[in-house]
Amino acid sequence: MNRKTVGERLKSNFWIFCDGMVCRRNIERDAAITLVAILVAGTFLFLTGHLGSFNVLPDVPVPEVAGTVVEQPPLSEEQVASEVQAIEAPYDTSTWKLYANPYYGFELRYPSDWSVPVNVSAPKGSTWEYRYRFRSPSTGGTYIGFDVVIYDVAKAKELSGTDEFPPLKNGTLVADPSCKNIEGHVIDTGDYPASEIYIPPENQCYQPTLFFTMIRDRYVYDIVPILADGAVTNSDPRISINEHFREFYPIAGSVLLTGIVRPEPPKVETSKPAPPKPAPPKITAPHPVSYKKENGRLVCAKKNDHPSKSKQHKGKHLDMECCLDPDEYPNPWCYYPKDKYGKYL
Repeated sequence: MNRKTVGERLKSNFWIFCDGMVCRRNIERDAAITLVAILVAGTFLFLTGHLGSFNVLPDVPVPEVAGTVVEQPPLSEEQVASEVQAIEAPYDTSTWKLYANPYYGFELRYPSDWSVPVNVSAPKGSTWEYRYRFRSPSTGGTYIGFDVVIYDVAKAKELSGTDEFPPLKNGTLVADPSCKNIEGHVIDTGDYPASEIYIPPENQCYQPTLFFTMIRDRYVYDIVPILADGAVTNSDPRISINEHFREFYPIAGSVLLTGIVRPEPPKVETSKPAPPKPAPPKITAPHPVSYKKENGRLVCAKKNDHPSKSKQHKGKHLDMECCLDPDEYPNPWCYYPKDKYGKYL
């Protein structure tokens, strides 16, 4: 095999690589193969250009994937409890400070090196009544602490009337019946007295959020993580809190409702008779957060509801789903069929 110059290679018709150099082999055979390849390619181009208008294959619609968001199923109670237990494991809350509030009837524990909470009364026009700010001494973190926000049920009416309730992603969803409540996003976390409200970013109706809430006859108690000014977080609040504010779960788990104790107002001597007390509203109980409407009445949305005692609440508490359990008070907003719930009414 003879090596050839570049000029000689250009004079030849066909070249192949062999043993690291360019060499010519069987020009006649290569010419025949190339001719067949040219004919096949020409036929394909002809058919493509002239027969493209025929429906040889039916049109198959291709679903649009880019830009769409598929909502993930909500976490089960078992998954949530397992995750929370793993987060709480490193924390011994018995060494934390105890904060007790007899005026509103709640108590909780918070890290020992944190500042004493600051009490803030609501400015005029606010939906909330009182706010307690718990702050971490560290600076530069993603979260600076948490707030306990107190709402009067007579004013807020229901959970959706609180500032912490997630807003709709756009105004057109107001009329969407699937966005009327947050069913499936109210999570009973283990033995917590409070319920976790978690909206992931892929939810089609509401902006993402995560906080805890408790409702007692007169008050709504929201336990809310507070971001630092200008903090950048993951779009999923659950992931962000797991990464940057893991103390939030054991704090929320320590919140308990206690008896409301208030000092008696001083007696005022007067000769005038005391004015009559205003008549209370017909229904002062909080509106349920989960339900469906049948014949204009709010009823249980669960297809196969099996009444049973709650695992996370101690003692009697108000039913918030129109699905009455043995240890729940009937919610006056709900309708309970006597054939199913008669023995609990």
